[in-house]
Amino acid sequence: MKSKFGIAMKHSASFSNLPLRAHPLLQGVPLHDVYMTELPGTAKNINLHELRKEMLALRDLNTHWIVKGLFNLRWMLGRILGWDKPKTETHSYLLKLTDEDKRQSLVLPGTKNGPFQLLYCFANESLEEVINATVHAFSLMALEKSTTDYKFYWAIYVRKVSRWTPIYMTLIDPFRKWIIYPSILKNVRCCWVSLSQK
Repeated sequence: MKSKFGIAMKHSASFSNLPLRAHPLLQGVPLHDVYMTELPGTAKNINLHELRKEMLALRDLNTHWIVKGLFNLRWMLGRILGWDKPKTETHSYLLKLTDEDKRQSLVLPGTKNGPFQLLYCFANESLEEVINATVHAFSLMALEKSTTDYKFYWAIYVRKVSRWTPIYMTLIDPFRKWIIYPSILKNVRCCWVSLSQK
């Protein structure tokens, strides 16, 4: 199934076959969503670290105002309702990283990216987590190179931290799936093209 942005959704089967560090690391954590979009060309050997840097650099420029508004609303509600206070009994998966994971990461594990913290960033895979009163969630990005193009996978894992977690996820799912995810994945493609032209 593809959206109007060329984003293929529900690719859990092909995603689960990728040789990713996250599969054993996140064993037992429910996989909430998997999205895939094709990225054109193989002329330049762009790695995920370079793509993430480009995405961060162009985030404000490429993010739609509706998406910015939804994020601002979420953070405002979080401040008012105390959602974003860390759950002290929920441990970061930084503690589960091996010394080899840390050595291979192209970005220092624990580096902050807004509400997320990076666990690792390899050439073809990166994993971030966010822990608050609503969820313990993980955002995984992966690149798979073929003979003609790349495939970019984005997966979201969610651990339950309270009885409100399923309710919270149900409430925000329509906004994530139909507004936020398409916008962010469209930004991925724009950043990829920008990098390819440099």
